[in-house]
Parts: sequence; C-alpha cells; structure tokens
Amino acid sequence: MNKRGFMPGLFALVLILTSPGALQQNAEQLYQSGLYQEDVAGDLSKAIAIYQDILKRFPGNREVAAKAQLHLGFCYEKSGLKQAQEAFQKVVENYPEQSEAVKAAQAKLALFLKAQTPAAKDDKEFQLRQVWAGRDAELTGSPSADGRFLSTTDWKTGDVAIRDLTTGEMRRVTKTADVMQSNIFALNAIYSPDNQWIAYAWYDPKKFQGFDLWLTGADGTGAHLLYHDETASVFPDAWTPDGKNIIATVSASKEKVKQIVLVSAANGSARLLKSSIPDRFSTKISVSPDGRSLVYDMPQADGKRDIFLFSLPDGPETRLVEHPADDGVPIWQPDGEKVLFMSDRTGSPALWAQKVAYGKAVALPELVKQDIGGSFIPMGFTRNGALYYGIATDISDVYVATIDLKAGRVLEPPAPISQQMVGTRYLASWSPDGKYLAYLRMRTPGTPGHTIIIRNFDGGEERSLHVDASTIRRLAWFADGTAVIFPGLDRDRRPGVFQLDLKSGAVTTLVHAEPNVVIPQAGVTRDGKSLVYLAMNIVSGSQPIVVRDLQTGQEKVITKPSPTPTGMALSPDGQQVAVTTADEASGRHTVIVVPVAGGAAREIYGVDKPRAIVRLPSWTPDGRQILCAITLQDKREYFLLPADGGEPQKLASPMNGITDFSFHPDGQRLAFSAGRSQSEVWVMENFLPPLKVAK
Repeated sequence: MNKRGFMPGLFALVLILTSPGALQQNAEQLYQSGLYQEDVAGDLSKAIAIYQDILKRFPGNREVAAKAQLHLGFCYEKSGLKQAQEAFQKVVENYPEQSEAVKAAQAKLALFLKAQTPAAKDDKEFQLRQVWAGRDAELTGSPSADGRFLSTTDWKTGDVAIRDLTTGEMRRVTKTADVMQSNIFALNAIYSPDNQWIAYAWYDPKKFQGFDLWLTGADGTGAHLLYHDETASVFPDAWTPDGKNIIATVSASKEKVKQIVLVSAANGSARLLKSSIPDRFSTKISVSPDGRSLVYDMPQADGKRDIFLFSLPDGPETRLVEHPADDGVPIWQPDGEKVLFMSDRTGSPALWAQKVAYGKAVALPELVKQDIGGSFIPMGFTRNGALYYGIATDISDVYVATIDLKAGRVLEPPAPISQQMVGTRYLASWSPDGKYLAYLRMRTPGTPGHTIIIRNFDGGEERSLHVDASTIRRLAWFADGTAVIFPGLDRDRRPGVFQLDLKSGAVTTLVHAEPNVVIPQAGVTRDGKSLVYLAMNIVSGSQPIVVRDLQTGQEKVITKPSPTPTGMALSPDGQQVAVTTADEASGRHTVIVVPVAGGAAREIYGVDKPRAIVRLPSWTPDGRQILCAITLQDKREYFLLPADGGEPQKLASPMNGITDFSFHPDGQRLAFSAGRSQSEVWVMENFLPPLKVAK
C-alpha cells in the first residue's frame, strides 16, 4: 500500500509517451507510462496528458480507465489544482464496480469534505500538508517557530540556507560551500529556539576529513567554528530549550562508537553526556521542553529499535518503549507530556505517542496517525504544535534491455525482470554463463541483514539467500558461478569484501579493511585466485585499487595516488581493470586501463570540462569496450569507450536514473538498476490537544 492508499505498483517500467511507437501502446502500457511520469520523472503535466489520453482512447477498459481517473486526481492534488475533487468524484460515479479505485477516491473525498465543513469555534480540523518535495528536498533541517521557514542545505552549492515554505524561495546563509567541485557542504542545519542562530555540521576535506560543528547567525553573519574533534565527526541534533547549548553526536569511525556531548553555544566548550554508544545508534535526539531529558532510539540484538530516555545531566538511561516491533525516531511533544515515535507494530509505519511522567512510561502507547510513511524523520514542532517531518522514499527496480553495441542503440526497451515486488530491487549482476541474475531486494527499516535473490532468468524461479550484513554496495560472481561476492559492511559495520557460497548459503570474509575505509566495488579474477577492489580511505583521502592474493593474503596497489580512482570494473578475462579517475587540482576526469599484474596505466578517455563526471564503468563481454556514464554540464549520457583507445561511441540511454550496469555474456542484453530517491517535507497540524507549554 502506498501513501495514497492505492496499489498501482510502487514503480513500473514505461515507454515514454513521446517515444516512437507510443501510439501502438495498449491501455496498460500507456497507464504505466503515466505512472512513470507521475512517480519517477515527476512531470505531472505530462502524466495528466497521458491519463486523459487513456480515458479518451480506452473507455472500454474500465479497470485501467478507473485507475487513470484516480491518478488524474492525484496529479491535480499535487499540482494544487481545484479539479482534484471533481476527478475523484468521477471515479465514484463512473466506475462503481472498480472497488479498489473507488475506495481510494472516497478516502480523498472524505478529506475534502472535512476541509469544507465549518468547524466549531475552538475545534480545529486535523490537517496534513506537503510543503516541499523533490530530489533537492533536505530532511535534516528544522522549522522556524512560526512554521514559515525551514533551515536546510541548498544542494546547488552545499551552503546552509533558509527556505521560505510559502514562496519556495531559497536564501543562502553561508557563501563558502562548493559541493560540486570541492565536496564542501553543510548538513543538519537546525534553528536555535529564538531562530537567531543556526547550528550545522560542516565538511571541508581540504582542512579536515570529517565534520566540524559550526554556528552562524540566521542573517548570514558571524559564521564560526564552534567545536572540533580531531578524531571524529560532530553533528548537531538539537538545541536545549534555553538556547544556551547544543546536543551533538560525536562519531569516531576508528572506534566504531558514538558519544553524546553538550556543547556551549557561547564558547564551544563541551561536556560528555554519554559515551560508548554503538555506531548504529540513532542520529536523531530530542530534548524535553523542560530541558531535563533526552530521548533517542538504539538498535537491539535483532536489529530493531527501542526508545530510550536519558536524564540530564548525568543519567540514568532508562528504556522508555520496549516492543518486538521497530520503534524509532522519537520526538517530545511541546507540552512535555508525551513522546511521539514511529512504529511498525501494526504492520506498516505509524505515528504513536507514549505518555511520560517522572522519566518513565505511563500507560500503553496510543496510535496517533496510521500509514505515516516508510522513512519518517521528525524535523521539529512549531510554537502552535504543528509537527514538521520528512519522508524519504527510495524507488528502484532491475531492468533488462536489448541493445545493439555496433549501432549504439536500444533494440528492445527496458522491461522489469518481474511484475512481482515491483520497485523493490537493485544491484543487478549476470552470472558468468548468463543463466542467472543476482540482485538485492530492499529491506524493511529496522530489519537486520539483506536478501540476495538468485533468479533463473529463463525459468523465472527465484532463490532467496539472507546474509547478515548491514550494507551491500555491489554484487559480482566467481567465474565458476558457485559464489557471489559483495563489498560492504558486516553485521558489526566492519568494512570488507565477503563471499556468499550459493550451495550452502555460508558467508565468509575475503578481506577486512580498516574502520575508516569504504569499499564500493570489487571483483575476482577469472582463475579465482585474486581479489581486486577499490579502497576509499575517508581519513587520509587515498583511494587505491588493491589486488589481494586470496591464498597468501598479500596485497599490492596497482594505481598511483594521483589522479584519484573513483570507480573500477574488472575485465572479463580478469587481466585488466578499467578505472574512472578525478584530479581535483586540475578538474580533469579520465578513464584508464591498468593491468592487474601491475604496470603502466593507459588513458583511453579524458575530459577537462567544468562539472564533468565520469562514472559506472562496465566492460562489454568481449573485453573490447568499456561502457561509462559521462555527465557534462549536468546532462548524463552513455558512451562505449574502445579499450585500446579511439573515438567514443554514444549509446542511446536505456532509461533515466541508472545506478549500475551488468552485461549478459551474449553482448546484447543489458541488466541495470534504475530509480530515484524522493524526499518530501510534510506538516501535521491540529492533531494535539490544546497545548500546555512545559515550564
């Protein structure tokens, strides 16, 4: 069930309406096109045109027509158009036998009726409004006391900014970020109680390989470093109600633990409140309105979270909410009587309230709002009790397209690998014989481990294998097809590369890295004797390509420190590595080919243009070409680069939002993941009793 109460599929492959052959689409294909424009491309006007076309051309297909009419209402509602209510009414009147669509339309009409019904003088109606949505919507900020503004990050530059939620205008507060070229940016920008100051985490890799705590005036003056820890990153979580201190989380990557500190806003002096917290500890802390207690969540042995209360200044810590479900991201109500939190105890994420007295839970939690959204992130209350919160939605699926490498065009458009569990798959990888496709299935928040699916592509049968890893970044196969390897983090969040035996389901560690190392990509040579991986050290900044002998454990680096490797792909014969690189000083991006045995690198492509990005290298099965995604002036295109040098050949884009590639051994079928991340900021109003402000 999605957030609109209807089940058309979270994400679906489509043929764009304007593409060749669109007129030959049937009703269902056209409907899927509309869903793509509405949910993925975010082009509501184009989606509306498609749904209207369905109603005109396919009135006899009443199931699809009803869904199209319903989604017309959704699009009108998102666009703020008055036609939304009329569109929903037509679903009820014209398609009474389509029960699922009618039920969703009636739910919407009930909300419209409530909004139009005069309320009693002191009885304000519950309201839920979306105030910001899109790829640039940032969910780590906080609302101003009157709810008009949101402190945030402007991702065009990376600066601290203030967004006017009425006009959508973004005013930059800082002016020194440069996220595109120098990777300098701000996070967790949160207002002080009087809205005069903004605390934020600042990342500048030229000065320090971590986040510092900074403070700036909301008017853009007085920006200064407030707190620095040489061995850790510092993130502000909340202000104390008197505005004198900031509660911050200190994350020390080497020790894999976190601390909670109280930092003076006046002079940056810090006092340790709680230490030795597991690294998986929540990044969201809320301070009670009286300034006496903190609430936060922590994962338990099964990976699901419980809610804890910490009494300032020295404890004790007590468990406030304990339940087999996943309970997280708590926030105090403005009256201090209850703590709101997200829980999936009813089967889907919902907002609950736990009454608190004298630092302990009183009575059972109460349901506040059902179906709150998959990734609920509380951002703060306004003075009148309105709750601002974020919803982060990741939509991804695995597709297969048929391409002509010689002509550089798509022969058959992408199709999802299955109509089941649509929108929940990512990281595709063909087996060496082409019979199987491995991919990951998205997990439910709070659920430990990951599920790797091995799909028999011709037969359609699937095998699910659970691995107890907290993060998986890529999938690759052993040449004999007996095992899959994946770089990522184990259950204790230790970085490394791991092997999954497909017969037994056992997972073994091929290499463990230092805590401050990220391994995004890895592959095993054709003879199965060597592991090749990219190791990104977030402290030193080095990013070498490493070859490890799997028998002796000996390692060697086969790339020079500069230019910096940013991605890699092992050739089909296991003899070469294609490496994308970036030189920060010159701004030059290249693709080089490096022998696994060691030796001189060959540059096969280079670009010096501003804001250029070269990513996602993938070899063709014959080892003659390397497919790369190349972004120039914010426009991404795909090119086949001859491995021995020569002119790049443009490949028609199979789809937008591609995140990884895998070629079938036949050189014609291309599997890939595609999707998008959608961020939304919402406000929930008039759901609390009249406020009794805590003293």
